[in-house]
Amino acid sequence: MNNKNYIFILIVLYISQLFPCTIGIIRADLTNNQRPLIWKSRDSSAMNISPIYNLSGVNPYVGIISNSVYDRVWMGVNVRGFAMLNSLSLDLQGTNSSGNGQFIAHCLANYSTITELENYLNETNDLGRATKGNFAVIDGLGNGAMYEIANNDWVKYDVNDDNECPEGFIIRTNFSFTGGSLNGIDRYNRAYNQIETLLSENLINVENIKNELIRDFSINSNEAYDIPFLGDTFGYQGYINIDNSICNETTTNATIIEGILNSEDIPIMWNINGFPVVTPIVPYIPRYFNDNMQSIIDLTQQIKYLLMDIEYFQTLLNTNYFIQDDNQGIWDILDNYDYNTIQNFYQEYEDTSFSFNNYIISKNLDIYYKLNSIKNSLIVTPVDDVNVLFKNSNITVYPNPAKDNINIKIDYCFENIFNIEIFNIKGQKKYTGVYDKLTATIPLMNNLNSGVYVVKVYDERKTFYTKFLKIK
Repeated sequence: MNNKNYIFILIVLYISQLFPCTIGIIRADLTNNQRPLIWKSRDSSAMNISPIYNLSGVNPYVGIISNSVYDRVWMGVNVRGFAMLNSLSLDLQGTNSSGNGQFIAHCLANYSTITELENYLNETNDLGRATKGNFAVIDGLGNGAMYEIANNDWVKYDVNDDNECPEGFIIRTNFSFTGGSLNGIDRYNRAYNQIETLLSENLINVENIKNELIRDFSINSNEAYDIPFLGDTFGYQGYINIDNSICNETTTNATIIEGILNSEDIPIMWNINGFPVVTPIVPYIPRYFNDNMQSIIDLTQQIKYLLMDIEYFQTLLNTNYFIQDDNQGIWDILDNYDYNTIQNFYQEYEDTSFSFNNYIISKNLDIYYKLNSIKNSLIVTPVDDVNVLFKNSNITVYPNPAKDNINIKIDYCFENIFNIEIFNIKGQKKYTGVYDKLTATIPLMNNLNSGVYVVKVYDERKTFYTKFLKIK
């Protein structure tokens, strides 16, 4: 393999792992208020996230942009009830995926129906598009579909077709059914199982999508952490590893869009303008508003950093402050606040005297003070010296740094056999073995990346940790 191909593969792997969005669509008759629904848990490196009201095309729309780039929209809905959002899917045909956000902006500004979208896709197939993604779309006529849109072709999965979609909902992460990869399969299975559970209990609504999917902390596709977590991870009580969850360390915001079934309805985009774990929900409709969210987003980031404060484990989240006996935990406060926001807005926005701009100004001010209060109440004790956990005279790793092998010497008398496990800084297990001798030699895999790794040595009575540096 030449160097150019190798670098390209590394870039593809980096992008697909960095932005693992999860999206879904649910048809109208399955939701509690009989409105079609699309949702997205968005993962991104962008910290400057802005809701906007756009008048540049045929149809005014409300959408979400990043870093003040107005011609790239990542989720939104227009006055006609046409809504769209996406997840990156690099396994689709073509080499160019740079235009996904511009594609959404174009469609929201110019189209009212799925038919118009499909006409555009057919017209641009030969010339090509800079699109490689899964796109969830609903329109004001009750139509809904998941599209896998590549550079020169596209495939439609109709959520209203009982033969094609008997479940009535469709999930996508970062692979396509036509592309062949399985990037994000755990999140796909987890979201699928969560929607099935909500459907069986007739609980498909904005609040439950937020709580059960967008704020999901999954261990695997069938199991989630109980919050607050009563166990420990790497000796940190109440911390969980969220690397493989729908809500993970790169999740920056989320959206749930409720469509319309007649021309008198108004679509609603419920947006979580920050890390979903610590951010209230805010409704947006396609009307004028003047919104400056950056101060709120900065606050949510500060709270996130307080709760993810372990330097060597960048995916560990402190759950000790979410639910508390005095009902003053982060989720105690936010869940009550979100419930009132959702219930009241359904009534407020239909009032003829309702000013959406005044509503947003008041809402943002209220949220800012609430988040600032939460931040100030967090008595998070940072680990002054994270190395204290690893300063353990009972375990010696040599050589350190290591290239090919490590030797582990144990100065503790285990009663019987004991286990050795090796983790990277994201908490992902890279090695496991069972031993009965107090010196072990472990070969390091050739594809093990350079960096800090944690060694855990334990039996049912005692656990020790240490660390080493892997070099090429």
